[in-house]
Amino acid sequence: MLAFGDAMQSIYDDTIGNLDEYIGDTIDMVHEVKKTQNRRSPHKVIELANRLRTDGILQEPSIDGSAPNMVDGRVKEGNILFIYSHKSEVLSVKQYLCEKYGWKFENAMETKELNLTHNLIADKAGFRILMDIYDKDMILSYRDRIKKYIKDKGITTDFSEKTFGEVIAVLEQGKTGKEFNLVRPTSAMQIFIDCNPELYQKTLNYKYGVFCKMYVNKDQLLDDKKQDEEDENKMGSKRDKLIKHLFKIQNNIMLYLNGRYNEFLRATDYRDKIVRIEDKRTLKSNIESLVNVGDKTIDEVINDAHEKGICLKDDKLEDFKTKNGYLYTCTRAKDNLVVFYHNPSPAVINKASEWFGKDNIVEL
Repeated sequence: MLAFGDAMQSIYDDTIGNLDEYIGDTIDMVHEVKKTQNRRSPHKVIELANRLRTDGILQEPSIDGSAPNMVDGRVKEGNILFIYSHKSEVLSVKQYLCEKYGWKFENAMETKELNLTHNLIADKAGFRILMDIYDKDMILSYRDRIKKYIKDKGITTDFSEKTFGEVIAVLEQGKTGKEFNLVRPTSAMQIFIDCNPELYQKTLNYKYGVFCKMYVNKDQLLDDKKQDEEDENKMGSKRDKLIKHLFKIQNNIMLYLNGRYNEFLRATDYRDKIVRIEDKRTLKSNIESLVNVGDKTIDEVINDAHEKGICLKDDKLEDFKTKNGYLYTCTRAKDNLVVFYHNPSPAVINKASEWFGKDNIVEL
């Protein structure tokens, strides 16, 4: 058996797993074919991707003169840039690139954008919404029903900038009977929607283009096998590092709220001594701030839990949030690559300087 692919570029988690133990030279083993030649990316992007890789593979430009990244027998040089800002407006980044480098975002064939959102658990997704929706996917099933209807009917209208609610309204217009029912929730979906009106209302206000790219893999969210650090590399656990971290925060909160204080102290990263009434009040206040998150994003909740010592971030979490997604994004570039990062920590900026080079770091 031959195995092709690039595990370092995997941005989805429901893959077949690690093949290392099956690789060998005999006929009953998997024969690995390493992809060392890069036919797509320009020289600077290949160098950047090699700095991101952790699998021991170092790619080089293709020797095929007809490869897309070759011009007159030489590999394209290309450009790389890491832009960051403490403001979240992407428009200012686009304006900068248009004015300084002549980028044309109106030409989707020439300039492509990839937003790195990790399913419904993107850093900008609401923490409480995630905890409400992780085992309630009937709304997503309804969304998939709408997507299937659009595809099956060959509808070519660009709905990406409309809200999910607006798309439903357009599809319902002028329909009756069976055709109308095809764009309505099924009975099971409607029961769930009736029981969760606030959650449904939130999804109606999502941009359809964004909502279509969201999904929940329930195995990742519900599976709790081998959650110990020493078991991370063993087969069995389907949760990724970000999901594990979020559930660790949630578990710490539930242990405290249920009065299981000894278990809480063993599970949490909280190391301040609790010897006075004031210490107990401080801990209670810290926990309550994580319970009453309101509309805080996942990233904000993770940072709060870290700063309060309830659940500390580690390098593995930061690497997961950046490296695999960055590598996939970087190697899509055929000429020039720009990565925009909103509100990075000093550690992220330092790492970006290592990867991109200090001269290729821009603050807006």
